[in-house]
Amino acid sequence: MNPEILYQKDIDDVAYTVLDVETTGLSASYGRIIEFAGYRIERGEIVAEVKSFFNPGMRLDPFIIELTGIRDEDLEDAPFFEDNATEIMDLIEGSVIVGHNIQFDIKFLEAEFYRAGFESFRPLTFCTLRAAQRLFPQLKSKKLDSVRRHLQIPEGSAHRAYADALATAEIFLKVKEKLQKEYQLSRLQELLSFQYVPPREISRKFPMLLEGVGLEIPAIPDLPGNYWFLDGNDNIIYIGKSKSLKKRLSQHLTDNAAGKSKLILGTAVKLCYETTSTEVMALVKEALLIKKHRPQHNIMLKNYGNKFFIRVSLSHPFPRLEIVNRFDLDGNDYFGLFISRSKSEEILEIAEKSFQLRTCDDKEFSKGRVCFLATIGRCLAPCEITSENQKQIAKAYKAELKRFYDFMAGKNSDLVAQLIAKMSDYSANLKFELAAEVKRTVDLVLKQVYRSSLLREPVNRASVLISVSGEGGACDYFLLIEGKVYIRGLSTGGYDNFENALDDYFDGNKRLDLMPTDEDYERMRIILNWSVSNRDRVKIYYLPDFMSKEELYRKMSSDRFTGGEYREITGEIDISKLNLNL
Repeated sequence: MNPEILYQKDIDDVAYTVLDVETTGLSASYGRIIEFAGYRIERGEIVAEVKSFFNPGMRLDPFIIELTGIRDEDLEDAPFFEDNATEIMDLIEGSVIVGHNIQFDIKFLEAEFYRAGFESFRPLTFCTLRAAQRLFPQLKSKKLDSVRRHLQIPEGSAHRAYADALATAEIFLKVKEKLQKEYQLSRLQELLSFQYVPPREISRKFPMLLEGVGLEIPAIPDLPGNYWFLDGNDNIIYIGKSKSLKKRLSQHLTDNAAGKSKLILGTAVKLCYETTSTEVMALVKEALLIKKHRPQHNIMLKNYGNKFFIRVSLSHPFPRLEIVNRFDLDGNDYFGLFISRSKSEEILEIAEKSFQLRTCDDKEFSKGRVCFLATIGRCLAPCEITSENQKQIAKAYKAELKRFYDFMAGKNSDLVAQLIAKMSDYSANLKFELAAEVKRTVDLVLKQVYRSSLLREPVNRASVLISVSGEGGACDYFLLIEGKVYIRGLSTGGYDNFENALDDYFDGNKRLDLMPTDEDYERMRIILNWSVSNRDRVKIYYLPDFMSKEELYRKMSSDRFTGGEYREITGEIDISKLNLNL
């Protein structure tokens, strides 16, 4: 991901990979990594990990053996780093790399990746050692064990990568929380910049009270919502959203605001805000407002982003899977929406390695020649169909396709069990490379399904009402019908068509606006992606399960997922009266 885009993301919306390495020495030019441990963290939870010894191709120095407890015998049968380089690169892709004295680890990883054929490795990094030097000046030592004891984190095995990485992960989560709550940091750029602020300037750069500014903080609601700055001609020059308007606007309206905030405040004369019931509604409104007003200081969301689906070509007797960038009501099924091609390719990779479905295009299929995948058991070879085996192959292919649909609906336990059995069989037969490949597929399954399996059916067939619990007992409601998105309380073209769309569905009326638009795609992406990461606040109701709208609403009421109408809080601040020293 482009660093400039990543910088502007909310701290909690960014993935982090906390890692540690043990090495043969101190020089990355001549030394090698002998142990790696990395944990990928998303929204405070570990979602993936990689731990491994590596054979350095040399004998260990006695000092290293004494320091780490790792012996030459432990490494003799271990893989070389280049054997697992791709797996590690997949773990850290699109994330901020975190470590205690992280530059040491980065130098070794850069050298190892270069030897493995990866020419460029320039990740964003956050160093918990540098953060400790600024947050805990009272500590005589800022070494990992000292910081761990200070934060009352249980002790692990000293100088072992897996234990040090876990300790660093816990330190990082505590440090991140402290910076968010006490230093009011919210954007990734602010988090990364903090580690380079000279310690003696911390108190000056982070005055957490807006003394002398003329703004009373409690007057701004501590609620999700949107805000926008206006210039002297009443033109909107910047639009933003936040989970907490109070915290976010406090960061804008300080003498020591970030560079972009100062740029905005240089021409802004007024700030307006409006609360929303939920963060996801603020996200939807932000995208809508930016496209409507196209403010000069907003970079993202002015245009509709990429979208990708996996199409199941049901128009063919033996459907194949392929990636497309939109869907049609053409009788085929579409799974998604994926925000990048790489994410859809990961799902496709899982499917190709886990299900015996054809990967060839229709032209190649018509030739009736068996492909390599069929010879290794990765395809049922429907191209070889005859009058004798037609029913058998058709039945087996239909069953295999159902397994893929189950997987996309989040029913992955059978698939994982099958893959683990295959991996064990390969290992028992000393086919370690094949076992490693299957393990990578298992890791992909466990990582991806949680992210993508919110709906139990293809998006083109999904007719669902998504209820999101919000502030003050209120809820936001999002209706998804065959790719079209309707949001209660949010008008399109001056008309709120949520209730009418719901009535038309239960009355059996066909709507004229059948095809999804770019606006539908964007709203679908925002709502589904947010819901996947906030499942505890989301309830999904499948419309075919109900006979009428009244029955649906009764069920929602019994689930306590209905609330009163939300009344937003609006406010306006005259920036000229704040006496900001810009």
